[in-house]
Amino acid sequence: MRDARWLVIGLVASGVVQAPFTNYAHFSSAVSPGDGRAIAWIVTWVAHALATGQPLFDANMFYPVPGSLTQIDPMPALGVIGAPIWFATGNAMLVYNVLKLVGPALSVWAVARLAYAWTRDEWTALVAGIAFGCSTFTMLHNGHIQLTWSGGVPIAILALERWWAAPTWGRAAMWWGAAVVTALISWYLAVMVAVAAGLWLVCLSV
Repeated sequence: MRDARWLVIGLVASGVVQAPFTNYAHFSSAVSPGDGRAIAWIVTWVAHALATGQPLFDANMFYPVPGSLTQIDPMPALGVIGAPIWFATGNAMLVYNVLKLVGPALSVWAVARLAYAWTRDEWTALVAGIAFGCSTFTMLHNGHIQLTWSGGVPIAILALERWWAAPTWGRAAMWWGAAVVTALISWYLAVMVAVAAGLWLVCLSV
């Protein structure tokens, strides 16, 4: 129940802080200005490639240039996560807007879990989660969904701590799983999770 509360509150908070930048009246068609359309295309290209057997990186953005998806952040994990919506609707804007709303909510939940492990106080953990998931950085980059899906970083740190306290293959798999999925969401997050895990290993060692 605690996790569910954090997730629901995170979803509400994400919706509130993104309200100035999101057209909820046209949620399935309006998209953030700037890079929004490009990101919507990237994540749905991944789903399209999965469905059709097209080579993932031979996207049609710069056709006929091969490997064009390697020239940008490919976000394969977001494409897989958004694939069911794409398969059901064929609506790239809806995929993008759902991912834009859910990413910060998951970040709220993830940091709340980490903070609860440190404080054992549910409301302190929730405040920490909202401060992270709905920060000014989130509002500034709300259209760059590959940056607001950052919940894997605190989950990787939590899993690393648990593995360090009692090393098992299961805990190692959880740690590496969180890190790999985070890296596949965005190369930016790959750098963040690598640096965070490295620094935390140093802190745990001293």
